[in-house]
Amino acid sequence: MSTSTYTASGIEFPYEGFTTEHISLEDIAHHLSLINRWCGGTSIPFSVLNHTLYCGEIASSTFCVGPRLFSLVLLHDAHEAYTGDIPSPMRDRVPFITDLQARLDMVIFRKFG
Repeated sequence: MSTSTYTASGIEFPYEGFTTEHISLEDIAHHLSLINRWCGGTSIPFSVLNHTLYCGEIASSTFCVGPRLFSLVLLHDAHEAYTGDIPSPMRDRVPFITDLQARLDMVIFRKFG
C-alpha cells in the first residue's frame, strides 16, 4: 500500500515525513479550487478556495487585520489541499486525521512564515 500521493504539479507527497519541500502554494490553490466544501453538500458548487477567499475578504474589510493575520486566514484550510475537506463530525471521530491536519498546518505555516 502506498503512503504517498502526487500533487497537481507532480510533487510526490508522502503522508508521513512530509516537509516544506513537499508543499507548494500553487498546488494548494489548485487543489482547493477543485475541492467542494461539506463533501459537496451544497445547493451550488462552493469550493474550499471560494470559502478561503471569502474569509480573507471578511477579515480584511470587516476586521482590518494586518498582513500576518490575513495570511493565516488564507492558510487556515490549506491542509485540506492534501486531505480533502472532511466534515467536522467525521474528522472528530478519526484522531489520526486531526493529528495529520495539525502537522500539515505546522509545516505549511513554517513554509509561508
